[in-house]
Amino acid sequence: MSIIFNKEKKIFKIENNNFSYIFYINQLGILVKLYLGKKINDLDLNSFSYINNLNADSYNFLDLKTNKEVINDKDNYFSGLTSDIEAPSFLTYDKRGPLVIINHQDNSSLTDFRYVSHKIYKDKKSLEGLPHFDNKDVETLEITLKDLKDNIYLIMYYSIYDGIDGIIRHNEIINKTKKEIRINRINSLCLDLPSLEYDLLSVYGTYATDRILERQKLTHNIISITENSGGKGFYHNPMCMLINKEANDNYGEVIGLGLVYSSNFKFDFIGNPLNKLRVLIGINDENFEYILDSNNSFISPEAIIIYSDEGINKVTHQFHDLIREHILRKVEGFENTILLNSWEGCMFDFDTNKIMNFISKAKKMDVNLFVLDDGWFSKRNDDFSSLGDWEVNTDKIDLKKVIDYAHSLKIKFGIWIEPEMISFNSDLFKEHPDYALMDKDVNPTTLRHQLVLNLTKKEVRDSIFSKICKIFDTYDIDYCKWDFNRILTEAIDNSNFKINKSLYHNFILGTYDLLNRFISRYPKILLETCAGGGGRFDLGMLYYSSQIWGSDETDGVSRTLIQYATNLFYPLKVIGAHVSARKFLSIKEKASIAMFGTFGYELDPTKLTDEDLIEVKLSNKRFLDNKKLIDEGDYYPLISPYNNNFVSFEVVSKDKKELIFFFMNYRQVNWESRFIKLKGLDKNKLYKNDYDNNIFYGDFYMNVGLNLSMGMQSFTPLIIKLTQVDDEK
Repeated sequence: MSIIFNKEKKIFKIENNNFSYIFYINQLGILVKLYLGKKINDLDLNSFSYINNLNADSYNFLDLKTNKEVINDKDNYFSGLTSDIEAPSFLTYDKRGPLVIINHQDNSSLTDFRYVSHKIYKDKKSLEGLPHFDNKDVETLEITLKDLKDNIYLIMYYSIYDGIDGIIRHNEIINKTKKEIRINRINSLCLDLPSLEYDLLSVYGTYATDRILERQKLTHNIISITENSGGKGFYHNPMCMLINKEANDNYGEVIGLGLVYSSNFKFDFIGNPLNKLRVLIGINDENFEYILDSNNSFISPEAIIIYSDEGINKVTHQFHDLIREHILRKVEGFENTILLNSWEGCMFDFDTNKIMNFISKAKKMDVNLFVLDDGWFSKRNDDFSSLGDWEVNTDKIDLKKVIDYAHSLKIKFGIWIEPEMISFNSDLFKEHPDYALMDKDVNPTTLRHQLVLNLTKKEVRDSIFSKICKIFDTYDIDYCKWDFNRILTEAIDNSNFKINKSLYHNFILGTYDLLNRFISRYPKILLETCAGGGGRFDLGMLYYSSQIWGSDETDGVSRTLIQYATNLFYPLKVIGAHVSARKFLSIKEKASIAMFGTFGYELDPTKLTDEDLIEVKLSNKRFLDNKKLIDEGDYYPLISPYNNNFVSFEVVSKDKKELIFFFMNYRQVNWESRFIKLKGLDKNKLYKNDYDNNIFYGDFYMNVGLNLSMGMQSFTPLIIKLTQVDDEK
């Protein structure tokens, strides 16, 4: 990896093993991008004009001091209509969407940042209050620009990691004027591309249908992926890919994009009439205005650009490696965890004896982590009350007794909490109605019979955190499931109207503050975040938690679609996936799907038969035998379940010595020719599969495939393991 600045040409070159990102400073001090793509040699000055020569209007400027036109003769192909701009302006030469919009002291929003200086260093700055990638094996370019109109500075950060074909971007606004300014829009990156020949691959969803893949062609209009619910995040996800029309899973240009943020975001894909594309990624500007005082700064969330000329799979692998190595929180002691959660087994209906019976049965299941879900605190026997009253309901559960019992059986113990919420039927609300988000003149919306705490206030965060600490300081708890069950409505702070248009952003900063306090105080506790199931599944949460609950839809068949889509962007080891008592599949069959995640159970263990227990133990062993491969290997989608009767994917170890393959049909199928070609093997090595015990070279499996020409009843999952062998056939 390297970041180079050519002083003579004023050109920046950021490159890694397989890609180059090149831009330069033109004579006007504007940063103009020249190239993003497969690694190439240095560009010369002739290349600049060649790339920008699109027969568009070049730009001249009137000098108000001399009343003469400044002819842009040294860069006569620069154009705000066609040139690729790193920091596009607002209300001046560029009309394709600005990087930032600032309301100045005179109420003008004209914003135009020009180059001042830069520095390159072997490190990466942490983002105070925001989740971010680490500073391991990284190099950073930091460019300072100044607004032409005011004493306002834009700092642009470009970081690259060893072995990752991509760039981590974020921006910082510094107000050095003597008065406050108002930021009305701030993006984390602008990416201009010289073609519109891309499809957009993204995910959408809602409760229990989390993350459904959607592919659409980009046009000359604006297509946006937006989230405005305040962070529940079911509806859209801040990760996507741009896929060239000639690309596929294994070939062609694909660009991965992402944002490390858990609140309202916006990805704009702006088609140009001249067949160019602008991508803007950042905080959603709907009802957004951040007041920045003099000598203060505002930092945008980090964004990701991943480049591949080897298709979708390469972007997926790079996403997974980047997340696993540089942002994911790691907690020791949970390497071989198999979890049992109480929720689907008993919901609110439990007492001490029932939970101890669950734990006893968990031991027989070879489970080593038991989680007591909702209902253990205050008067919480349904979802109508008690959020905010974080005190153990001693009439219902002897928490110390059940924890001690679990630990005596060598089973770790966890509990469920929802710290960001408040029930209107709670002691906390009676004492502090001002802690809830609401407008005093409007009846607040209650969803799931609850309101949202105003986490923009430090006193609210302090209060709720002190209550949580009394639980976790008193009881020997190993795991925490941190839930978030509704969107933000009435996002108003009546005590401080000044922040209302930045309340969504300040709220998530408050959440991040709470999460950071929690993991700092309890570094050995495994934290799993959740949002009404699989909402808020994003990189911001993964900075604090080691895993995220995949979905409240635990039916194995439905989970194949949810996990298939999720796996394209996020590593398998972060996806909460459990075997439940839902219909259709056997325990073994359900486990064959859940094992491609964190793995666990979501059922009443007292209802398991002896035959069920045999399947449980066999499934547990299969999961543990393959856990390292699934956690660390490269994921390949083979057959998409969308508009298809089959779903198939595989995971290959980094050293190519092992492969685990998943296949399932939905409708019953007859005997017919069906060969599934595998990927990622060493073509010159021999592999034995445990399906029919055949031994073939890697190129045979990849070009001929696994022979699955058989009849299958509906919903018949297969797991096949391939292992490299040294013996000759």
